[in-house]
Amino acid sequence: MFWRLGIAFILGAASLCRSSVSCAQSRTPPQNFSVRDSIEMRVFSDPFTRTPGATAKEAPDGRGFVVVTTQGHLESNSLESSLWYFPKKELEDLLEHKTDAPPRPQLLFRKRAIPEAEQFDSYGSLITDLRWSANSEGLIFLVEEPHGSHHLYQVGISQRTPVDLTPGEIGDVISPRLQNGIVAYLVPPTRREQHDDSNAVSTVITGHSIFETLFPQEFPDPPGLGRSWKLKVTFRGRTSTFPSAENEFFPYTAAQAFTPSIAPDGKSILTVMPVREVPLSWSAYRPTNLSMGFVTSGPSSDRSGRHVTWPWEYALINLTTGVTTRLFAAPTDYTTGGKGTFQAAWSHHGSEVSVTNTYLPLLPGAHKEASI
Repeated sequence: MFWRLGIAFILGAASLCRSSVSCAQSRTPPQNFSVRDSIEMRVFSDPFTRTPGATAKEAPDGRGFVVVTTQGHLESNSLESSLWYFPKKELEDLLEHKTDAPPRPQLLFRKRAIPEAEQFDSYGSLITDLRWSANSEGLIFLVEEPHGSHHLYQVGISQRTPVDLTPGEIGDVISPRLQNGIVAYLVPPTRREQHDDSNAVSTVITGHSIFETLFPQEFPDPPGLGRSWKLKVTFRGRTSTFPSAENEFFPYTAAQAFTPSIAPDGKSILTVMPVREVPLSWSAYRPTNLSMGFVTSGPSSDRSGRHVTWPWEYALINLTTGVTTRLFAAPTDYTTGGKGTFQAAWSHHGSEVSVTNTYLPLLPGAHKEASI
């Protein structure tokens, strides 16, 4: 689509020269492509054009799509990212030669700042993780804030006034969800005050991992390989945190693999939680990797959700009561070699849900523990 669109723009520009004579007179000497041109060139950040087959995010009603562009500014050492909405009808009319007028995208949001968050590619953006609302009337997305953290923003297509949905958060926000006025996202818990040992003659590292010792900011939890997370849900004007216990967390590995899923009826949200105890019967499971399995004790027996190897399971949060219930008595296949995608698909009325990459309960009737 973008290649065809680019050709259409080139043809439109060429039509401005009505004759070969006028075009020849308007030619300017060729200029070399400079470093400034490379930095200040506006590029597509979403869709990520270095990914083969990347496509723009189309609205659920099919009437338009959005893209994110980013360019650098040398003088201010900053990036500028913009969120654009393209009406699909205008693009179709151009490609079908019904009009010579190029599409007129609507600017929904723009952010200009010096990026501080870790980037893994030169096409990094200040605007990430775009998601349409179910009614196609708006979007939610993450915006980089000072100190490299991200906040969750919402903007409408008709009323383009962006709103920060997480203004009070001081940590990073990931895995956003918005449906029926319910907002869900993951945040790291408030960090403990850490003593600065950078000038100390010696430091006690017994009981600490090498990651925590060398990179305490990135790996603040002794048993884990990354930050632990808490799930926050705003429902009927009130924000609740899950798991509610201070020493329990949304599993780090799950935070990278699974985004919490809100039921269409708005009554519940599907999430994951660490398995509280590993039953002896789970040794009967045959994992993809035969060298891995479920054990009841050992070096990876941290049950808080912080350890990368401790198993986790699907769970259901009742948004009215705040009660969390395991979906069925079986673990996911993440920690035993499973390479599949973790997804959830709700029925239209939210009375049933299908999940992927999980073992089945060993005991008949174990699934009855969940009440959807």
